[in-house]
Amino acid sequence: MLTANRAFVLVLAGLLIASTAAVVQAVRIVRPTEILPGLAAIEGATGQLSTANGVGSALKQTRANVEAAAAELARMKASPPMLATALQSLKAADASLGIAESELVQQAAKTTTIAAEVAGHVRILREQVGPPATLDRLAGLTIKELLIAFAWPLMAAAVVLYALGTEQGRLQLSGFIKQFRSVKLPGLEFVVGDELKQTAEEAFRFHREQIKKQFDIGAQRQGVRETVTRLLENDIDPFFRAHLEDVPEYRCTVHVPDLLFADSLYQLIDYVPSGAGARGRAWSVRYGMMGKQWRLGKSARDEVTSNVDDLIRDWGMTRSEAQGAGKRSNSLVCVILRSQTGEPVGIFYMDAAKPCAFGPEDQTENLLAEIENACLKHGLTDALSRLQDDLRRQAPLIQIYG
Repeated sequence: MLTANRAFVLVLAGLLIASTAAVVQAVRIVRPTEILPGLAAIEGATGQLSTANGVGSALKQTRANVEAAAAELARMKASPPMLATALQSLKAADASLGIAESELVQQAAKTTTIAAEVAGHVRILREQVGPPATLDRLAGLTIKELLIAFAWPLMAAAVVLYALGTEQGRLQLSGFIKQFRSVKLPGLEFVVGDELKQTAEEAFRFHREQIKKQFDIGAQRQGVRETVTRLLENDIDPFFRAHLEDVPEYRCTVHVPDLLFADSLYQLIDYVPSGAGARGRAWSVRYGMMGKQWRLGKSARDEVTSNVDDLIRDWGMTRSEAQGAGKRSNSLVCVILRSQTGEPVGIFYMDAAKPCAFGPEDQTENLLAEIENACLKHGLTDALSRLQDDLRRQAPLIQIYG
């Protein structure tokens, strides 16, 4: 099994080795390709040496002329002493020419033998030198030519390093490799197993972080948190002071349709005014009071019951979730916010730890209407509508249940 970290190290090491080999080859003093013209010249010279020598032909002709002159002198009518002397001189010259011709023939044979040996060595050397191999051809390249030659390998290495070095890249590479059971390369084999595969949780965690960033940017642009703070100070708190003896200790936030999972709600901002966290949570519309009111499309106020079976039946909780309900909040308010077209764009959520914290039951309709009007008045509903329009095009909306 080859993990992503090990693969990253192997790719980096291979890239360094290849670059080092190219540099070493490029600075070699002897460049084999430059030897080829010299070898061709040597072959031409040895070819001339092995051809017939014109000096030998001239020597043979001269000797033939001497022999002809001796024969002519023998036929001439001259005194015997003079004839004998001339004939002796010509015979001596003929003998000298014979010796020279013999030596010339021997020398020509030696020259031909040497030329053949040189030609054989040149042929062997040419076979060893050319045609040049890939690394030999790099020896005479300039820096520009080297960069061009290594452009594609470097680009491929960069892509692999990116794929193995970033979370998004590993997910994309994993998605591609998962189509194959194994990937074999020269001297290397990737086996698709638990060490290379990205689990579903890791993939969802990555996409959730991306969605959270988009929501955070959108909420900041629309000024959602500031708007909620303003409507609490100017409308909700005065309403509580007018209808209750004390303003309850409450917290509120805003939920919108999730972008990652269909039929899910997403907490858009941290709680106000406490400033506590929990921004970025998401859950199914089949869960809790918010899910129930979202499915009904109606605003409501409710109290957390201590009856576990009621929570399981009415709020879609599991038994363990129902047993832990009410530890933080007892009084709940959910107000469905709708765009001008009547489409639900979010939920204004409020809770308090004190039971019946938001006044008597007969004030429920007034409280829900006050919150809805305050959201319209301060532009929170329009802001959520714009946010949905901006982000909806990017929503994966994964369907968990068919």
